[in-house]
Amino acid sequence: MNDSRKVLFVTHQLAMNIYGGAETQILNYVKYIDKKTTKVQLMNMWQDRIKDYDIIHIFHLRSFPIESLEIVEYAINHGVKVVVSPIYWRGSRNIRSKLFELSRSIFFKLGQPESICCPRKVLESADLILPNTLEEEKLVRSFFMLKNKRFKIIPNGVDPSFKLGDPELFVRKYGIQDFVLFVGRIEPRKNVLSLIKTFKQANIRTKLVIIGKLVDKRYFNSCLKYANNDVMFLPPLPHNSEMLKAAYKAAKVLVLPSLYETPGLVALEAGLAGANIAVTRVGGTEEYFGKHAWYINPDDETSLLDSIFKAYLAPKSVQLSKHIEENFTWCNIVKQLEKTYNSL
Repeated sequence: MNDSRKVLFVTHQLAMNIYGGAETQILNYVKYIDKKTTKVQLMNMWQDRIKDYDIIHIFHLRSFPIESLEIVEYAINHGVKVVVSPIYWRGSRNIRSKLFELSRSIFFKLGQPESICCPRKVLESADLILPNTLEEEKLVRSFFMLKNKRFKIIPNGVDPSFKLGDPELFVRKYGIQDFVLFVGRIEPRKNVLSLIKTFKQANIRTKLVIIGKLVDKRYFNSCLKYANNDVMFLPPLPHNSEMLKAAYKAAKVLVLPSLYETPGLVALEAGLAGANIAVTRVGGTEEYFGKHAWYINPDDETSLLDSIFKAYLAPKSVQLSKHIEENFTWCNIVKQLEKTYNSL
C-alpha cells in the first residue's frame, strides 16, 4: 500500500435501477470518506481490476449471490482483503418464516441451494462482516451457521441536510401539513396495504401521504382499492430533493410498518427533520430510535393502529432529532467504517 488504501465497492447491477437504502448507504460512504487516506471506487466491470485494490467491499450480497462468490474467491486468490455489508434480514416470525427456517436447516444438511450456499461461502471467506445492527449480526450468525467470524456493527446514517428542509415548499404545493407520511417502495414488504386499512380505521382528521415507487402493480391496485379521499399517492422523489425534505418537515408522523427494516433510512431522515416516528420493531430499529419512537408489530393491525394514534397525538419533540444528529450522521458513521478498514 502506498499513501492511501484503495477500496473497491461492489454490488449488484440493478442497484441504481431499484434505488433504495443500500444504494444510499454506498453513495454516502463514497461522499463522506476521507479521500486522503482511502480511495474508493464503485466497480466498473469493464475497467477495474480487483487485484489493483487493497480491499473489496461487497454490499447486499443476497441480490447477486453467485457472482459475489466468484468475485470474493478471485480477490482472495490475489491477496485482496474482503469486507461484506450483508444488509440482510428475514421478516416477522410468522408461519411462513418458520417453515423457511425449517427448510433451510434441511438444505444445509442435504444439499444447499445457491441462494443460501453462495452467501454463506462469501461470509465464511470474508475478513470482516459489517451488519447494520446487533440483531442483524445475530441473524446472520445463526441463519448461515457462522462460527468465529469477525463482525463489526456499522450503523446506517443520515445526511444532516434533512434537518434543514423548508415545510412551506410542501404546504404551498399540496395545501396540507401535520399529516401522516409514508415514504418507500409500494410493495408487500413495506406493508402499505395494512397501513391504508388501519389509517381509515383510525379516523384521524388528517391525510395519509404515500410517496413511493410502484414496484408490485397488483399490490398497488389493492392499495388503490382500499384507499379513500384522505389517502394521497405521490410519485417518488429524488433522495436529495428539497421537496422530500419539505415533506418530512411538514409531516406530523412518519409511519413505517414494514415486515422488517435495517432500520429504514426514511425513519432516520424524518426523525432528524423533527417528525414523530412509528416504525416496525423488526430489524433492529430499537437500537437506533430507543425510547424516542413508537414501535409496530407488523403482523398485528391493532399494534399499528395504536402506534399511529399515539405518535400522531403526541407533540413533536426535539429529542429524537437531537439523538439522531449526535449519533447517526454519515460523517460519524464513515469514521467508524474507516477504523474497520484500518483494523485490516
